[in-house]
Amino acid sequence: MGAANSGGGVRFGASHMLSRSHVNEWSVFGFHPLGFLHVTLFKQTSFGGTVRYDVLGRYGNASEVEIPMTADLTRHFNWKSAPHPYLSFGGGPFYRKITGTTDDQSGVNWGYYIGGGLNTEVATGNMLGLDVRFQRVNGVNDPPNPVFGGGQQETTHWSIKLVYSRVN
Repeated sequence: MGAANSGGGVRFGASHMLSRSHVNEWSVFGFHPLGFLHVTLFKQTSFGGTVRYDVLGRYGNASEVEIPMTADLTRHFNWKSAPHPYLSFGGGPFYRKITGTTDDQSGVNWGYYIGGGLNTEVATGNMLGLDVRFQRVNGVNDPPNPVFGGGQQETTHWSIKLVYSRVN
């Protein structure tokens, strides 16, 4: 068992914020099917996708890596202060692999997360942020791995990452 419980990473992805003007411009044969969205959930909400690369543990040459590929729904809070907080949740397939052992394994399990953070503009079109996430995924290693053990049926992973983004 002896694997570390921490890791680091770089986060990047894309998302799009729906605004009143963009929603009202979209039409099909003169009908605005999404015209109601500007007064409901999507006023300060974005929907996007994220692919992360998380190193869950290392022990010598052995490593356990997870690559979550999630669809995300994020609620942004437009405070008057410089840092702008957000809450986010999402889910999707989590690719896990164990390498550098005598019994390397890989597989895909479905998982979900809840998280939040802060973003602040550091220069025109440049954002710096802090992202905190709690993820739940099936972490069973079947058969049990000689370095990382058998894992757990429902595993919680958490991460704190510094995020740099370019925005328009």
